[in-house]
Amino acid sequence: MRKFIGIDPGANGGMAWVGGGCLMTFKLKGATERDVWEAMQGATVQAVVLNRAGFPALAASSQAIKRAAVWMYTVNGFPPDGDDTWIPFLLNKVYGTSFATDSGTVGLGKNMSFTDWMTGAR
Repeated sequence: MRKFIGIDPGANGGMAWVGGGCLMTFKLKGATERDVWEAMQGATVQAVVLNRAGFPALAASSQAIKRAAVWMYTVNGFPPDGDDTWIPFLLNKVYGTSFATDSGTVGLGKNMSFTDWMTGAR
């Protein structure tokens, strides 16, 4: 039986790049960077909601959501665009990161938006 992992476990998990964090979606044939950010929309909201309900979802798997975003920005060099631009605002709020944000570009996401306003970044 194959074991599927949503976000690569990082350097200890046998991946070549430092820090790991690649969403497995990116490794699927034909997947693009936009597909990864689409997956990050749902994963990010789920982690925040579960965390607020008392489950340590933001810390799970060595902060897997944060590592996936770092991988997209640094290793892959592809920041979010279009309806994914709300994600960095939320990540900056919950992880204390400093991903680049622009309040003028936050569009309507598929399951969340207005994070520039919600997080006080505006």
